[in-house]
Amino acid sequence: MGFYAPDTIVRDAKHHGLKVRHIDVNASAWLCTIEQTGGLVPRPVLRIGFRYIKGLRKSAGEAIVRERNTNGLFRSVDDLYQRVPELRADELTLLADIGALNSTYSSKLKANRRTALWDVARALKSAGPLFANLAPETSDGPLEPMTNEERLVADYRVSGMTTGPHPLFYKRSQLNRMGVTTAVRLRSVSDTERVTVAGFAIVTQRPGTANGMLFQSLEDETGIANVAVMPHLCRRFDPLLRRSRYLLIEGKMQSVDGVLTVRAEVIKPLNLTGAEMTGRSFR
Repeated sequence: MGFYAPDTIVRDAKHHGLKVRHIDVNASAWLCTIEQTGGLVPRPVLRIGFRYIKGLRKSAGEAIVRERNTNGLFRSVDDLYQRVPELRADELTLLADIGALNSTYSSKLKANRRTALWDVARALKSAGPLFANLAPETSDGPLEPMTNEERLVADYRVSGMTTGPHPLFYKRSQLNRMGVTTAVRLRSVSDTERVTVAGFAIVTQRPGTANGMLFQSLEDETGIANVAVMPHLCRRFDPLLRRSRYLLIEGKMQSVDGVLTVRAEVIKPLNLTGAEMTGRSFR
């Protein structure tokens, strides 16, 4: 499904009610798998597989699964490191960075990425002055947990997706102050009404039959807004459209054959997050 990035497909599935779970050394396989929720009426759950970690070799991912299936769940970072010698130091760090090691902690207070990164460093190095006074994983690491922004940046850098909220979810109060209309609320906007929309350009297209017009799909945490950019604006804003993925666009709402589209008049960069999502450009 190369038209959309995996992150977009996962988010669309979530909008349709499918629960998606993050990569986890105690649950993931190399490929994505289907799990079941508990309760009286079990429901399918999508578990993201190790293959989406950029820099993790297939042999290492499969070694994790093989060892887990043979000898049980991993109970600590050091336990994983000792039982899966195929894992390189950089791969263990990647797993910690995206929260895939959090389930190895018995305490929820300690189950965070920064603690895991600290314990990875401790597992990889012999005890020195920095680690000598810390008993193995009995004390919290000295680092503060990652912020929402830091977790998002790590998710997209390492796996190209997040199973958590869309990056703009955390910026909605700022966007509201800027007068931005969410994608889902565009359904109630009247034809020809002026609106401001914002989002990540998940798809950019310039069909050969569109007489030079450019079409973008801007995604926020509520859905997707369709945007049409006329040829003269394409020329005027071409560097911005090519360089910036997060955009703020002002224009007029148009409804053609039931399809809601914002006809762009002003295009601005949106610099609210460092999370580098992946879009598709066909132009």
